[in-house]
Amino acid sequence: MLVRRIITKLINFFNEKDSSNYMMEEYLDGEIVSFDGVCNSNSEVVFAVSEHFPTPIDIVLNNQQDNFYYCDPNIPSDFYEIGKNVVKSFGIKKRYFHIEFFKLKNDKEGLGKKGDYIALECNMRAPGGTTPDLINFASSVSSYDIWADVMMFDENRQDMSHEKYIAMAFTRRDRFNYVNSDYDICLKYHNNVCMSGRTPAALADALGDSYFYAKFKNMDEAME
Repeated sequence: MLVRRIITKLINFFNEKDSSNYMMEEYLDGEIVSFDGVCNSNSEVVFAVSEHFPTPIDIVLNNQQDNFYYCDPNIPSDFYEIGKNVVKSFGIKKRYFHIEFFKLKNDKEGLGKKGDYIALECNMRAPGGTTPDLINFASSVSSYDIWADVMMFDENRQDMSHEKYIAMAFTRRDRFNYVNSDYDICLKYHNNVCMSGRTPAALADALGDSYFYAKFKNMDEAME
């Protein structure tokens, strides 16, 4: 039944579309993960973390639902190698980068096996909004200062020995009546919450009306 509906919609699209050119891509069942950080003038990574986006942003937007994503400074070695090679291949120099991948949830014939990383996009900039702050909370270091170090000295001169955390961003919609109020959250998790605020109106449809950033010692605590 589902396949029949999809085929019907596809036929209707071709029958009714205008004269514009369209590009169609095959759907990939995967979680979006990013390789974010700063590199020097030799395209060598001097600082990196990984972000995970369990729910695609189009679903959050279209369903007007709340959302969460998180930053993990502990990057698996195979993913670090991939990210490092992408930075080198693109010749990214002395700047922040935000590189996104699909991590396949199932085998995809002709493309990869479950757990493989598939290239999505490469951004020659920091991740959007206040996400660099989330990265700072996860790493217990200022990525802004690392970037400044690279611009001045072409190396990371920050102390990287501080404790690392899972830093979680979660958003809320004004249209929902939540069981726990913002005050309840701050009261219970006052040792974890690092930052909170209102999302700029231009981004609220996609990201939610308000947000909390909080850090936790491990993934179990963060998910709870």
